[in-house]
Amino acid sequence: MTSLIIFLCSLFVVTGAFANSDILNFTLLYSGDEQGLLTAHGCDQQIGGLDHRYTLIKSLYDKRANVLNLHTGNIIVQFDSNSELIYQIALEALSVISYDVVSLGPGDLCLPVDSLKALHANHPEIPFVCANLEEKNALAFVPYIVSQVPFDTVKSVKIAVVGLIEKEYEFEIKAYNPSLSVTEPGMALTNIKDELERKSDFVVVLFHAPIEKAQKLAQTFSWLDVIIVSQDEQTIAFTEELGKKNNTPIIVGKTIIVTSAPKGESVGVLD
Repeated sequence: MTSLIIFLCSLFVVTGAFANSDILNFTLLYSGDEQGLLTAHGCDQQIGGLDHRYTLIKSLYDKRANVLNLHTGNIIVQFDSNSELIYQIALEALSVISYDVVSLGPGDLCLPVDSLKALHANHPEIPFVCANLEEKNALAFVPYIVSQVPFDTVKSVKIAVVGLIEKEYEFEIKAYNPSLSVTEPGMALTNIKDELERKSDFVVVLFHAPIEKAQKLAQTFSWLDVIIVSQDEQTIAFTEELGKKNNTPIIVGKTIIVTSAPKGESVGVLD
């Protein structure tokens, strides 16, 4: 089985996002949730692995123009004594793979926030986002990044990428970082709505939450274009209960909701 078959899990068409035909088409790639597994795994070591992902993403860049490469976070997982070393190695790989935006996940926050920021400082080329993680009543990280695709022409699309963590993860985050708090995702979006509408043409949310929470978010904030849900055991179980597959989008109004495969097993593609 080739890495392309393993990792290219889905291809969706974003329809109706822009009425103006002069706007360029673009592609969103999304992957992540390694949960500490940086190398290939599975029965025959055939799935996952940052080296395989690098090869696949490079091939996707070769076949498509105007690509934005997104990482959903959860690079590491709790209860691993080697988490900091794994995170450091992963950052080196993420830099080589050329991720445009990385969302922080609750798994990553098993490291002290000061350690995370120190590790990030060694890789300023990788933008990390989280819009609802606060420390001492101030945002602990940049809430969103606006990328222009393509970046070197007048005719372009401005894509805002927002990172969010569902409130229910606050308890486990505080177990490792008592100074951090998680505000309600809806409140965080409300606070930055005007900025996003002013600065961008298209809004993508990288959301650590169960699927039903993503659906409610799309119902409340109908101006969101895409929600990419980060999967863990809870979100996987709910997805299976709905009879959905990892590569089946959910459409709520104009918002497309997709899920990122766990343990770094695939790369999702939205054209």
